[in-house]
Amino acid sequence: MLPQSQIQRTLNAAHARDRIVEILAREAFDSRSALGRRLCEEFGFADNRGRWQLAGCLKALSAVAAVSDEIVKLIRFGGHLNIAQRRCPAVEETDVARAPSPGLQQPTDVHRP
Repeated sequence: MLPQSQIQRTLNAAHARDRIVEILAREAFDSRSALGRRLCEEFGFADNRGRWQLAGCLKALSAVAAVSDEIVKLIRFGGHLNIAQRRCPAVEETDVARAPSPGLQQPTDVHRP
């Protein structure tokens, strides 16, 4: 099991960045997790139980992509995937329409714009 800083150090190495570019150029990924699993397999990022260190790998990949224009270009345009973008945008509390709870009366003196 590698600590997250070791994963980032591994992915920051020149040969690893070259390998990431090759993988992104040849393969398509439909999610950040799929890309992370592929990189964990490629570089052997697994814990003592054999589970992939997906969160650490994706965090390290974000840091590597921040300094590598080539990786960012492939991720955003060629691979149809943007690792900096969340799948579902956060919903603001004011945008959520809530259904009335059963058994409670709705207030009548509240005016919403």
